[in-house]
Amino acid sequence: MIRVATFNVRHGLAEGATVCTPVATTAVAAALGADVLALQELDGGGGRAGGTDQRGMVREACPGAAARFVRTVEVDGGDYGSGRVVRGSISDELDHSLSGAGEPRRAIVARVALDPAADGTVRPPVTVAATHLQNDRKVARAPLIALLGLLAERPGPTVLLGDMNLPPIVVAG
Repeated sequence: MIRVATFNVRHGLAEGATVCTPVATTAVAAALGADVLALQELDGGGGRAGGTDQRGMVREACPGAAARFVRTVEVDGGDYGSGRVVRGSISDELDHSLSGAGEPRRAIVARVALDPAADGTVRPPVTVAATHLQNDRKVARAPLIALLGLLAERPGPTVLLGDMNLPPIVVAG
């Protein structure tokens, strides 16, 4: 069994809040206990998140995990983007640009050899992709289809995580 999760952290701004709480964000990320965790809308050092490096905080909150973060844009003097945290080792990693209008989007794709399960069971390698698609549904579908094509060329099994900004009916259609 593999425990996966995706978490749009909204740069540390909880629903209904007006002040970022990156410490709470990282506590939630760690509490998920995921073997593979995809994160979207992380800030790194910008004023919007009080100058905190959410990427580094998440990395520290998940000791022993391999973390990768990609910058998509600069916001308020800092980096903004997505990430992936894995309890295991990474190989064959690719930082893939997704086409489309609006804010630049990326996918982090890698082959992952997960740490053994709590009971010592060795788990097979898996291909993992983490992304955050455009919030305009008319724009998001084409990059998703292209990403699925890329993943089809890589060894399975495959897990795609992220904020797709698409309802299931659009993804399945």
